[in-house]
Amino acid sequence: MDSQINIRDANPRTDLAEICQLCEQLGYQILTDQMSQRLALLAPSSNQALVATDSQDRPIGFMHLRINDSLLVEPRLEIVALVVNENHRNQRIGQHLVQAAEAHARVLGLKTILVLSNIKRDDAHRFYQNLGYQLLKTNHSFTKSGE
Repeated sequence: MDSQINIRDANPRTDLAEICQLCEQLGYQILTDQMSQRLALLAPSSNQALVATDSQDRPIGFMHLRINDSLLVEPRLEIVALVVNENHRNQRIGQHLVQAAEAHARVLGLKTILVLSNIKRDDAHRFYQNLGYQLLKTNHSFTKSGE
């Protein structure tokens, strides 16, 4: 399978349906027009959306990266989202996506990669730990919607 894995930039015209299906497998219901708008809003200088594709160039994995440039710590690359189609898991596709993120960080001169993962995603935690990532801390997230 490794020889057939290709990692490329997500195409906002042709990959929307597959990206939405992948996000659904993470528990996020996003319509294609919503995803199109969200992809259009990404600042290309600090964000990147990548897909892993099969031999027919169909997305079977998706990753969103952004530069986290907090004033409190040195800038770092953040893996905002990573999902591999449930029918293609355990084939090293996620590992290839993470390697692409690591290569992107090197190109940008960033030394650290940050991954935020929901506390319920035990499989994801093991995945990242198996790739050498260490648990940094556990957070609470707060939100407030405007009227």
